[in-house]
Amino acid sequence: MVRRPLGETFEVLGNIDAVHGLYYLVLRIWSVVAGDSIVALRAFSALGLGVAAAATVLFVARYRSLKVAVAAGLVVGMLPGLTWTSVEARGYAWAAALAIFATLALDVAEERDTRRSWQVYGAVALLACWWHLYLVLLIVGHGITIAICRPDLRRTWLACAGAAAAGVAPLAWLAWRQRDQVAWLDDLRYSWSIVLEKVLAGSYPDSVGDLRLPLALCLIVLAVIGLVDLGREEGRWPVLLLGVWAFLPICAGLLSAVTDAGLVHTRYIGFAAPAIALLATLGAARLGRPVALGVALAGFVVAVPLLVAQRADDARPHDLRAVATSAGLAHPDAVLFTAPAARTVAYAYPRPFLEAEDLSAVRHPAPDPFFDKTRDPRTLAPYDVAGRRIVVIGTREVPDAPALRTLGCLPQHLHRDRGYQVWLYLCP
Repeated sequence: MVRRPLGETFEVLGNIDAVHGLYYLVLRIWSVVAGDSIVALRAFSALGLGVAAAATVLFVARYRSLKVAVAAGLVVGMLPGLTWTSVEARGYAWAAALAIFATLALDVAEERDTRRSWQVYGAVALLACWWHLYLVLLIVGHGITIAICRPDLRRTWLACAGAAAAGVAPLAWLAWRQRDQVAWLDDLRYSWSIVLEKVLAGSYPDSVGDLRLPLALCLIVLAVIGLVDLGREEGRWPVLLLGVWAFLPICAGLLSAVTDAGLVHTRYIGFAAPAIALLATLGAARLGRPVALGVALAGFVVAVPLLVAQRADDARPHDLRAVATSAGLAHPDAVLFTAPAARTVAYAYPRPFLEAEDLSAVRHPAPDPFFDKTRDPRTLAPYDVAGRRIVVIGTREVPDAPALRTLGCLPQHLHRDRGYQVWLYLCP
């Protein structure tokens, strides 16, 4: 998307991925300064996590000492449930940062109750929802907090929320039109434990899965302690403000999981993780210095293997770069994608496929820019494959193209991971 002409980018967003449109546009600006290499694009996400940690310090410093605030920022920056966002070229790290800024803006507006402070809150809320549509949950949580703790501010908040809702309505309409893009959510089967693990301790890799649930549960226990302590000293406002932010998205994820509703992917509600992290820091601080240091040390020992594993080559269920590289090393003169999703590899890393004819292409006057239909391999004729080196990119659902064997082509298996398979067929 970064390398597409701007006009073509808007055309694509009209058909797919509109909910990520603002991220793509900001990433284009970033690429002008930093380049569009993989490292540069991921650096933007890493910067987002750093900003989230810094925003955490600003928020916590309003209620606790600078020392505790810095500790909370460090926990946010090292939380495995957030660190994975810093190594992916996606907008989730900045979504977490915007969640913190929106909550901070509301906290300031509640305290000052000036026109300017509420205007800032409304603007940040609008930006947050355009960046990540699921942050609407956070804004709803803000409304719940206002209704319970500051009913005198309900009209002011409703005016801000109404303006933000009107501003984000076009995106919501586009997202509804493109809802088939996330139809795969219906097939998700999460347990309650997986939701907690993924939100607070990271999605990948499975090799360190035994560490994730204990870490998530300990964070929740500490967060509850932090909420209780905050309520004793500061009253209901910060308790509800942080508690709803932390637990409303997670409860939505748990409800979706236990009912098999398929409405919420865990990465969509990752913006709740900073709230849990900062509350857990407050809870640990409440236990006293020796215990807090022990908790910090134990958390560090548990988190480090998760952080290291997240950066391993096999951390993700599939590595598109490895798939594309294995295909390129085969020097193919033709490529066949077994399913529309397999074409993602070529869109992400097009270089290995530039000189290869796409035998799976279906000619269409208005092709889908990402997941166009693929040709049935059984319709290939001997003259389509004669004398060719054909690379087949298969998915987990459609791993191979056995029709090539019936045409006399000899297969060689080149690569396999949890998402893709790569074959080379040498045809007579």
